[in-house]
Amino acid sequence: MADQLSDDTLIHMLKINSNEALAEIYNRYWKTLFVAAANKLGSLEEAENIVQQIFVNMWLQRDKLEISTPLPSYLAAEVKCRILKRILVRSKNKSIDDENGDTQKDYKDLPDDASQDPTVMPFQKGRIIYLKNSDDSDNLNSTP
Repeated sequence: MADQLSDDTLIHMLKINSNEALAEIYNRYWKTLFVAAANKLGSLEEAENIVQQIFVNMWLQRDKLEISTPLPSYLAAEVKCRILKRILVRSKNKSIDDENGDTQKDYKDLPDDASQDPTVMPFQKGRIIYLKNSDDSDNLNSTP
């Protein structure tokens, strides 16, 4: 019977706490979402996590859920957004790894004695900036 219900009816049922409605929405769309995520991310595990997050979020937010587009479009936008977020996280992690690699190389350039005068340390360049309690940028003083 649930397979004969429209998406709009299922969303309405979901809003009134119908587990069956969520199960039917999941059964209708999980594979399409999973394939799209797996193709873009190249990882079955990440794709599975994204699909799971979408449906868990639908359940948790069911009372506030407002879908003004057809359900397949809404779900496609959700998966796309989560894919982009995952790619961004990957990119940031790669950047951090790259920075850590460069930082490791730079550690050998630091002085061994931490009490050494900071004006001779290469990353300090002997500059100290003092900010006064004012929003006026003219009060920014720099001493060499």
